[in-house]
Parts: sequence; C-alpha cells; structure tokens
Amino acid sequence: MESTARNSGLDDWSIFVLRHTNLWNVRIHLFSALCFWLSPVLAYFVSPWFLLGFFASGLIGAFGHYVTKDSGVNFVETTHDPQVVRFSTKMAWMFLKGQYNDEIERVKELWRQQSREKVSSN
Repeated sequence: MESTARNSGLDDWSIFVLRHTNLWNVRIHLFSALCFWLSPVLAYFVSPWFLLGFFASGLIGAFGHYVTKDSGVNFVETTHDPQVVRFSTKMAWMFLKGQYNDEIERVKELWRQQSREKVSSN
C-alpha cells in the first residue's frame, strides 16, 4: 500500500498513518517516543546511561514494524528523517488521548476516496 499511497496525492501525515495501523505497532511507537523525549532528561538527572534509550528510539520504532508486520519501513527514513519524530510524537499523543483510531479511519476513507477518484478519472 505504501507505493500506492505515495502516488495517490496523500499528504505525508496520511501516508504515515497508513503505515501505522496495527495498534501493537502504535504501542511500540509510543514507547519509542517516550524513549526519545524522556531519555535525555533522565540522562541529565539520573544517569548518562539513559541516553541509550534516546539513540535506540528509532530502532525501537523499526522493530515495531518488524514484529507486527505493519507495512514496510525504510531504515534510513526511520533513523534520519526529523519528520518521523514529529509524526511519531503526534501519533503517540493522539493514541494517549484516544483519538488515533478515529484518525486511522479518517485517513483510510480519504485514501479510498482518492483511489476511487483516480480510477473514475482514467
């Protein structure tokens, strides 16, 4: 679905959501986001060893895709794209507020609509 979504005209956030629909993967990404944001604070106040969580956060997210088989993931994108941090944080926040399932459905419907429009225009 990734290449189809990329060619559909969806925005980057919508493509990200389509790649993160398995709730176990979302939970793993929540842990990854917590590692990213809390590890530097814990490293400063408790022990520098907590920085390992910061540096491992991208790998934790990639691991989530691997174990849940939730869409493909590009390793370079996972570990080097700052947009991934923003989107993972947004996803985690929406998940904690109970809004992420609705967002998945909204984006899936948008993808279906755009796919139908593309087919009908050809």
